[in-house]
Amino acid sequence: MDAAASPKPNWIADEIASLIEVARIHHQNFAFFQKLIWPAVLFGAVILQLSMWQSTEIWRTIPKGYGHSLEIFESSAVRFFGFFADFLFYCFAFAGTSAAVQEVLRGNSPDVEESLNVARSNFKQILVMTTVFFFLVLVAFGLALFIGFTVQDLVHARGARSATLNAAYVAMYGTALLSFSVLSRYALAIPALVLENLPFSKSFKRSDRLTEGHMLYLVALICESVVGGYLTLVAPFWMWNHVFASRVVLTWTIYWILRLIGLAASAAVQPVMFIGFAYLYITESTPKKTEPTPTGIAIWSAKA
Repeated sequence: MDAAASPKPNWIADEIASLIEVARIHHQNFAFFQKLIWPAVLFGAVILQLSMWQSTEIWRTIPKGYGHSLEIFESSAVRFFGFFADFLFYCFAFAGTSAAVQEVLRGNSPDVEESLNVARSNFKQILVMTTVFFFLVLVAFGLALFIGFTVQDLVHARGARSATLNAAYVAMYGTALLSFSVLSRYALAIPALVLENLPFSKSFKRSDRLTEGHMLYLVALICESVVGGYLTLVAPFWMWNHVFASRVVLTWTIYWILRLIGLAASAAVQPVMFIGFAYLYITESTPKKTEPTPTGIAIWSAKA
């Protein structure tokens, strides 16, 4: 069979090769990327935790009954501010990672401060992009919840009560994964902004164009970092509940120890997605070197 008639295996091989190269960059510069992402991990976790506590305290002070919409709004606003701040820290780390990956691909040793300075110089633009991305993520979450509850009601109405919760979880998480994979087509807008200083609209258009045909690559990155990051974050608490919960009381000290273990494990896998996005942008933006077509004389000389 002609090789041109079946490009799919080559396409899959190219995607896998790119993912292997991303993993290699992460492995060889593991300590550097940990230094780059840990400020986002710590500051994001602290602000998120404080906002959750404050939101809960506001909610507890709301009397029962109607007419407390302002207090409910205040509690929700504080909670969403925590999520937004956490999201902003990670987008800021993504911008620094993009600059660092560019240095790695140039054969240089990246520097944490220089990488973060590149992100700081584009702070306003990153803030605007973060706001847009955060809104789109909220829409994706809302869609996932809507699909999950809809499937739950449909399954429950058919009498399959034992499968109701499982079906809802599968529909919700499946929709979330699909939505994030679609949104990831625009994730290269941040490298476009940081590395080439493209304006807002052109950054999104460039990202959409460069990610075309790379859905397998994007889904793999989403699964590794988003799904993997979440599982590693909650794994210590899951193990505690199944091993120690019946014998030892969960104190605040133990809670924070488990939280730090989860954050460390999550931070170990999260940079891969940022590295992968930056790698895709840089390699796809670089003009491809094509081999010159051999002339008749060159072919005759090779045969000779």
